[in-house]
Amino acid sequence: MRRDRADLDRSIGDDALPRASDALFVSGGRFERPFSSRHLAWRQIRPEVALTDASARDDIFVYVSEARRPRRSASAWVDGVFTPRYTVSGEANGGAIAVPGLGAGRSTLPGAAAATEHIGRGFTGLTLRPNAYSWRLAEVRDVLAPLNGGLLCESEARGFDFGASGLSLASAPWDLRQAVVLEARGLRAGVLAPRLTLILDTETQQPLFLITRNKAGSPRAIAIFVHRYSGDVSRYPEGPGGSDARVFDPVAAVHYGVGDDAPSWRRESCDVRSTPVGDKAARRMTSTAELARGR
Repeated sequence: MRRDRADLDRSIGDDALPRASDALFVSGGRFERPFSSRHLAWRQIRPEVALTDASARDDIFVYVSEARRPRRSASAWVDGVFTPRYTVSGEANGGAIAVPGLGAGRSTLPGAAAATEHIGRGFTGLTLRPNAYSWRLAEVRDVLAPLNGGLLCESEARGFDFGASGLSLASAPWDLRQAVVLEARGLRAGVLAPRLTLILDTETQQPLFLITRNKAGSPRAIAIFVHRYSGDVSRYPEGPGGSDARVFDPVAAVHYGVGDDAPSWRRESCDVRSTPVGDKAARRMTSTAELARGR
């Protein structure tokens, strides 16, 4: 959630952001499935100082049902959007809950033991910390890319062939686009990769491809980003003042790991809409107290 609306730049409560202007962005979510991770919820608040200070840590709050209330997570420095891994261990009749920042095994609670930690999934590559890298312009070239994927997701695109692996984007419309190729080297530990190549669409500035590399420059993973233009979606919510939104929503991403032991995954987010929300919804989205609700 972007916090750049002037009408929200004020105090919104002790259990929420002190001031909207103090946050670069707020993100979060809640698990409903599988059952073992049900009600796990989190908030990530990136301070605005991160624009100039690459070492600035995010404020991350995690709610696990056994803990009864949200707790601040002592998560490592995150280069992007925080996504938790939820692991379960121990016996069904009891176990120790281990959440970063709380300490492991402090108490024995009914139910399975749970732990949360950051994993590189979901919107990886879309929210890099640019000042954590050194960049250079490699070239400007034409590429084939699925910039406007249309109705791509499995929940909407009946009859599309996603291939045996479920990663295929061959059914999506691919266009010839002029792109800027940027190469970067990480300046600190914890970045997405020691080296990476980011390919951006020249006209829209949307990311098309991301290639992460090891220190020697060999590819570790290749990501393809798929967007959908709001003008091609019927009944798309209007922008401020009733204007057309005219945005590219990130509806999917495929992450292919190079090597037999490298993870590959596909993210779909067809219901994403890039329009501002009202005051009430903004308070709910930024409040850490809301993490304990909806159980």
